[in-house]
Amino acid sequence: FTDCEFNDNYIGLEADTKVNHLTVRGGVVLRNSYRGIFGVAPTMNDWLISGVKILDNTAYGVLLNGTGHFFVLASNTIGNDTTTATKYGISTQSSSLTDVSVVNNYARGLTGGLSLGDDASTRINTGNKT
Repeated sequence: FTDCEFNDNYIGLEADTKVNHLTVRGGVVLRNSYRGIFGVAPTMNDWLISGVKILDNTAYGVLLNGTGHFFVLASNTIGNDTTTATKYGISTQSSSLTDVSVVNNYARGLTGGLSLGDDASTRINTGNKT
């Protein structure tokens, strides 16, 4: 998905079945009433989310809660623009997620920040700004 809009839905973009090789580059994920980007698949591998504005989504901008490896979340703007809906910009809630890179993201207006529960021994977490 390049320069797409996922706005004003229940979930902006959801992967709840096997999803490999997902790329979301540019565009916006805005004002979704449950989640912005939600990965809950039992098998998820090789994801790139880059340069996306992920704003004003309820509770989570990006929530990864499945099993898999090789996730890159880079150079995104995540948080709140006109609301206080988004608590966590990026949340990884499973130690079964490996090789997660959270790099050069800009988070604003969050009460929870980043909540990283993936396999920390394989994670890169650098250059993120609040």
